[in-house]
Amino acid sequence: MALTPITITRNTGNSQTFSLAALPSTPAPRSVTFTVNDAVASSRSAFTNLTQTQTWQGADYWDIAVTLPPMKRQDAAAWIAFLMSLQGQANVFQIGDPDGAVPLGIPVGTPVVSTADTATDNLPGTTTLMTKGWAASQFRLLLPGSYLQIGYRLHTCLDVVDSDANGNASFSIWPSIREQPADGAAITLAGARGLFRLSSNARQWSNDVAQLYGISFRATEAL
Repeated sequence: MALTPITITRNTGNSQTFSLAALPSTPAPRSVTFTVNDAVASSRSAFTNLTQTQTWQGADYWDIAVTLPPMKRQDAAAWIAFLMSLQGQANVFQIGDPDGAVPLGIPVGTPVVSTADTATDNLPGTTTLMTKGWAASQFRLLLPGSYLQIGYRLHTCLDVVDSDANGNASFSIWPSIREQPADGAAITLAGARGLFRLSSNARQWSNDVAQLYGISFRATEAL
């Protein structure tokens, strides 16, 4: 299975190259379980029971568990080849929420990232996304729970998004911004996907007496 090289440029100026494997289109997963993770340290007083917490900025990430439907060998073969092509945790792939391919709300306009001030706008680790290109003075462009993709990264909108008279809008997202996007970078709302790698180097599948294959795997966001 052919792999596609992709390059992600960090804000340090360094670049990282990934080998991207194409996710088979059929059969579609029977279920995809998403887990959201935040790095929060907590300390509770043994005397007062008061608790202090510290959130580590930019340390949030996705986990997923994918289960495929029972299938015959001719259908399972593409998925088995895909898992082998990942070479354990070495290579990456893109996947999104199958039921979240269409955004919630009425996203009028052509939204893009607004990073006018590279020193302060859309910095890595921040959870406020600044955008432009929406139709002016519109309400409920996006609703909480809508997915969006910036570069190869999957995010979720946490707010009701309204635009101002200039078509600008800023709103909260999860997880935090990974790499500072360029001004005018595209925002994908339909079929948004994230970048993942397997959680383990081991891959397995089963074959039962009915000659049906069972395949499931876990993955974590590739950072």
